[in-house]
Amino acid sequence: MSIGRALADLQGDFPDVSISKIRFLEAEGLVTPQRTASGYRTFSGDDVERLRYILTAQRDRFWPLKVIREALDAIDRGLTPPTGPTQEANARPRPPQHRDDPDLPTVEQLATPSSLRLTARELREAAELDVATFEALKTFGLLRADGDGHFDGDALTVTSGRSARPPTGRSGWCSRSSGPLEAHPPGAAPPTRPPRSCASASPCTRPSSGAACRTESAPPDRAVHRCRRG
Repeated sequence: MSIGRALADLQGDFPDVSISKIRFLEAEGLVTPQRTASGYRTFSGDDVERLRYILTAQRDRFWPLKVIREALDAIDRGLTPPTGPTQEANARPRPPQHRDDPDLPTVEQLATPSSLRLTARELREAAELDVATFEALKTFGLLRADGDGHFDGDALTVTSGRSARPPTGRSGWCSRSSGPLEAHPPGAAPPTRPPRSCASASPCTRPSSGAACRTESAPPDRAVHRCRRG
């Protein structure tokens, strides 16, 4: 809106306000309306409410421009101006009222110990955790056992909220090549080598009691040979 329209909106509450007064407040940096390409001021609804706050502070609280500037800076930083008639001590902008996060446990819930007690194995199985991930959570202090080595319900909540789990519970696999067996971590892609028969591959490192070698299904462009005891 134009400066004339902004003036008309304010004169109902502040009959003495004038265009020169609005321009003075702009020159002091208390309000910064936008400018059109031709240089005319354009006031938004927020600009008018800002002017209303300034004029109210001058008329009702007799605040100097320095105090008004500090109050406006506080509002710009997210503090909340008081609504309705207030005492001078409570007239300054205040931090917004704290709102409790509904997802966080209450003080009463935190003070109530969980009756659930799980062994390490039970916790891993319930959360589908492999040993390596379980030990990592303990190392970083996210899981703590009590004096008897048991974990409570909070530990189950922590482990059940993990965003990633290994695709398999197996500890790894081995692939046959012209050299010794190569170990791969769970979830890693095996090397893309053509399958070889047990006869053409190098012998596995295994007990002399005898073992059978079989080829398991794998993606179309690769095959994995697994050794198992007979």
